[in-house]
Amino acid sequence: MPELKERFLKNRRGLCKLAFAAAVCAAALALTGAALGRTASAQQQTPEEKVYRVGTLQAAPTGNDVYLHYTGLVQPAATEQCTFGAVGTIRSIYVKEGDAVQKGQVLAEIDPDDAQRQADNLKRVAEQADSTAATAQKARDEAQKDYEKACEGANGDDLASAKSARDTAQASRDAKQAELDGYNARVEADRRQLAAAEEEVTAAQTALDAANQELETAKSNRDALGEGATQEEKDAADEAVETAQGKVTKAQGDLETAKGNQTAAAAALTTSQGLAASAQTQLAALETELTARQAAYDALKGQGGDSAAANLQKQRLDAAESALSAAKSAQIAARNNYESAVQALGDCRLKAASDGYVIKVVGSEGGLATPLAPVMVLGSHEAVAQFGASQSDVRSLAVGQSAAVTVEGQEYTGVVKSIAVLPDETTRTYTVDVEIGGDTGDFYLGEMATVKIGVGERTGTWLPLAVVMNDGEDYVYLVEDGRAVRRTVTLLDVSDDMVLVSGLENGGQVISEGMKTVRSGSAVSVG
Repeated sequence: MPELKERFLKNRRGLCKLAFAAAVCAAALALTGAALGRTASAQQQTPEEKVYRVGTLQAAPTGNDVYLHYTGLVQPAATEQCTFGAVGTIRSIYVKEGDAVQKGQVLAEIDPDDAQRQADNLKRVAEQADSTAATAQKARDEAQKDYEKACEGANGDDLASAKSARDTAQASRDAKQAELDGYNARVEADRRQLAAAEEEVTAAQTALDAANQELETAKSNRDALGEGATQEEKDAADEAVETAQGKVTKAQGDLETAKGNQTAAAAALTTSQGLAASAQTQLAALETELTARQAAYDALKGQGGDSAAANLQKQRLDAAESALSAAKSAQIAARNNYESAVQALGDCRLKAASDGYVIKVVGSEGGLATPLAPVMVLGSHEAVAQFGASQSDVRSLAVGQSAAVTVEGQEYTGVVKSIAVLPDETTRTYTVDVEIGGDTGDFYLGEMATVKIGVGERTGTWLPLAVVMNDGEDYVYLVEDGRAVRRTVTLLDVSDDMVLVSGLENGGQVISEGMKTVRSGSAVSVG
């Protein structure tokens, strides 16, 4: 009985498993049928594809004016650091920051008392030096006369006559020397002219040789034509020979002209050399005559030159000349010192070098002024908009370019005044000053200014900036076969609300209206 019961239980468990499996299969079939039913129902209810209405524009190369835009600061066109030329205590400052000043206006003063005393003392020293120099000059002149009188030994009329003959010979020799110098300069010029003429002959001969070679080649080409040559080929060969013959004729004429120039230059050189040689001979004769006249004069003059009285006067003259030299050196030094003192006295008053206004007052009354420390800084009335341009932009800028400058909503005409040749060490940009023209009114130092500079026209595919979208990369939508197609582009330049792009070289219809509602592949209609 136990075995029968166990077999029954096993059979029962097996039947249960079969029933469970059947139930699972039935449920699966039911689910599959329901799914198939829903799919069929969905297929029957699929709506029509939505078509988006869009506007387009044609992508094509066009020209567009390109502008560079910058933001800068209003600055004076020029600044001046005002310093005293002397050291002293600042007694008065007559202006304050923001005041307008005119060229030559006194801005400040230092105490002039010490400078005035120094100038007065040096003036007296200079006057004394002038008197000493005048006395030394008079003593030297008297010593010269006494020495010449002591050396006259011979008859005065004979000595004067010998001196006159010597001076006449000297003048003749000098005149002939000047004449010879002129002839020598002429010889050198004629030599250069001859060398140039010889180079011209060489060049003309080379040209003639080349023309003859070209003629021979043309004739050979013409003779090489066979009986089968066309009339056109024969005519062309005859024309080539005729052209080459013309070049030979011209080259021969040029050579003859060059040889004529060479002959003329050689003749001119021969003439100038002859004149120089003649002048040299005459100069030698005049040198001999001068030597003789000088010897005659020295012989007469020497009759009293070695006497005790002449030697004594010579020593006196040497001493007088030394004293005069020292007195003149002292006079020059005293005058220079006095002029420096007068300059220093003038430096006690600080004056404006040009019209402008006071930017900053650095010094203060009672403070120390030196030539190394500015007391105040002046700025010119003319204003500039100053900004930094990148290395790529600065190549498009040039001094004199027109610009539009806007300050506080007011637009002014401007022109590029200067461009730095070295970049700023911190920003690595090049400082550019744009002079603001017209009625600029009163600007505040450091005001913000926007600058717009036209750098010419650039041709390419220009699109409105609004049609270019970005989701990590720049792209536009094109219409192709009634659908929106995404096309990646690269931005090359921006000018106001237009952008220059690459990637549309083949053109196409760019979606310009409704591009934000479509996706790549969307059905579109243009209208």
